[in-house]
Amino acid sequence: MAARADHDAVNIRDFELATERVIGGIEKSMPKNEQQRRTVAYHESGHAVAGWFSEHSAPLLKLTIIPRAKGSLGFA
Repeated sequence: MAARADHDAVNIRDFELATERVIGGIEKSMPKNEQQRRTVAYHESGHAVAGWFSEHSAPLLKLTIIPRAKGSLGFA
């Protein structure tokens, strides 16, 4: 990710972006409609809240409304 951004050195943000790309996939275009983005944000925040209150769930590391996988509009 550092090379793609033409950085002189690798920084922590480059590692974060690379991890997101490996786990989630390549970033797709955002929903154009403000209402769609808001709906996706509420949906993904629901996943976060459900995980928070689930006794055996793994801790939440990232929540985004940026679509990455085919058919998904965000991920937690």
